[in-house]
Formats: sequence, C-alpha cells, structure tokens
Amino acid sequence: MVIKVKPYFLIGIIIISIICILPANAIYPIISDNKNTNIESPETNAINIVDKVYTFLAPEDSLEFQDMSLKKDFTYYIFVQVVTYHVCELNISVWDPYGGLFEIFSRPLMLNDTFGSNQAEIPFGTAIAGNYTLRFDVLLVMNMNIYIRIQEGQTVFRDKMKTDEWNSQIFYRVTRFYDGMYIEHNIQLESDMNYKVYLGRVSPIANENYSIVRANHSLIDENDIEFTIYSDDLVAGVLDLNYYTFGTAIAGIYRFKLQIHCQVDFINLAYSVIELYEISEGADTNHTGTPNNNTKYESGIFSVSMFVLTGLATAMISIIIILTVFIYHRKNRQSKALNITNF
Repeated sequence: MVIKVKPYFLIGIIIISIICILPANAIYPIISDNKNTNIESPETNAINIVDKVYTFLAPEDSLEFQDMSLKKDFTYYIFVQVVTYHVCELNISVWDPYGGLFEIFSRPLMLNDTFGSNQAEIPFGTAIAGNYTLRFDVLLVMNMNIYIRIQEGQTVFRDKMKTDEWNSQIFYRVTRFYDGMYIEHNIQLESDMNYKVYLGRVSPIANENYSIVRANHSLIDENDIEFTIYSDDLVAGVLDLNYYTFGTAIAGIYRFKLQIHCQVDFINLAYSVIELYEISEGADTNHTGTPNNNTKYESGIFSVSMFVLTGLATAMISIIIILTVFIYHRKNRQSKALNITNF
C-alpha cells in the first residue's frame, strides 16, 4: 500500500520538529558529564617564581633553590622539560620550613619522539607558610639542558571545586600529616542540613611503591553519637578527591576526627566542609495534631518544572498548527467542491 503525503503535511512535520528541538537546546544546553563547570584553570593568575633553562653535567648533577618563600594552603606547579636530545633520571625533593621532607618526583625524562616523555608537571600543595628548599637531582650520561618553571597557582582545591561550592565552605584546612597522626576539629553544623565533605592528598609521592595513604574518619554529634565515614580507606591522590555527603539530625558542635596512615615521612592533606542545602521543610506539629496557625505554606511546593512547561507549550503549539493547516485545507477543498457544483 502506498501512502501519498501532500507537501503541506511534510511542511507541518518539519515546523513541529523545529519547535520541539529548539526549546530543549535553548533552555537546557548540553554539558559534558566529565567536565566541571565554573572551575578556574590551574593556570589562572599563575605567577612565575622560576622560569629558566639550566645545564646539568654528567654523570650526576643537582640544582637547589633555597629560601623560596611559599604561601600557606597554595598549590605550586613545578614544570620540567628536557630540551636537548638526551635522557636522564630526575628526582625532585622539597623541604618545608620545619625540615619536613617530601620526595615528589622520580622518573626518567628524555627528548625522544618515539619512547618516553620529555616533560612533566608536578603540583605541590603547601600546609605551612615560609621558606622552602627545592632540589633537582639528575643522573645522566651526557651533559644536557632542562627547562624548569615553578609557578604559584591558586588556593588548594580551588581548581577542583565549583564556584558555588567554594563560596559555600564553612570549614577548610590543609594539614601536614605523618604516619599514624590523629587530628580533631570542632565544627558547627545546623540541624536538618546536608553537607558535602572533600578530602584529598595534595603532595605527590615519588615512589609508587609507597604511595598508598589510608584514612580513619568519623563525625561525632552533640549527643556523642559517632558516625563512621572511613575505616582504613584509601585516600585519593593529587589529581583526585574523596568526597561524601552527610545529613544532620541535630544542630551543634560536631567533632571531625581524622587519622592518617602513610609510608613516607610526610604528606599534605586538604579537607573541606561545604553547606549544600536544607533537607526538611521544618514541619511543626503539636500533641493534638492541630496544625499550627503560624505555619506558612510556600507557594511553588507543587510547582511544575520548566522542562514540563516547555513540553506542554510545544504540544499546544503543535496542535494549533496541525488544526490550522487541517481547517485551512478542508475549507479549501469545500470551496473547490462548491465551485465545481456551481459550474
């Protein structure tokens, strides 16, 4: 069976399709799930502290930057690149103002189009302000040149959190931990509120065999009820974050307990508490079950989403267009039939 479709019917379908497609894309633009919006780039407002090419002599050589003044709770980016056609083993070490050693990089680098990499960028988050020492130890067969750039970036976590989350923080810390170290903070939390907690390591560990960091973490409310969050769980590395949400039942001072186990001398760990939203409407009832006369009911509780409204409007417009086209052509056929009869 062959179905004949008139041109005006096809035109109607095209118009309806356009109407259905445009509002969805105009009101709800497509955003990739793996891209965090409203996040500033690590390069934003970066300040160069060191920016130069240095020569290293075989068989081993070192370069040390002493008394480098670094800010507390900031991320610094150390960029290295081999710029001569050679290969080397590069190790980078950092000493904080109190002598804490962080071995943050150990890897071969080579200028070769086929094998290996000739460059690397290492982020390092500080927990203490003061004068740091950075040392670059190089093992090499032939003399070579390496480009080194050290930049001051943003506050730790700023490049990993959305702007609205960053502005909603109620607690934030970057702490230097050693193996087995325990710390406790008192944080004021509100009742019936949902909070989000971020936690992540911000200092790299050069030796992958010793890069495992584990955490024991819990929250204790005003009634001394303990909520265990992590029990010997893995802590994310410098490129990732651990996070969880926590809804409160009562207001008051909560004890934020955290213990870290690591296999290196020290690590820097950042953690942040963000206020997300109020969970309940705060319903108030008395013993008789009679509603409180002071209870206010907000308009919009049974609101319809913009997506639904857009769909309803699109359907109504589509129906109007179809009816208009149908009536017009029906009258046109009747008019032609009348003309034929009169003829």
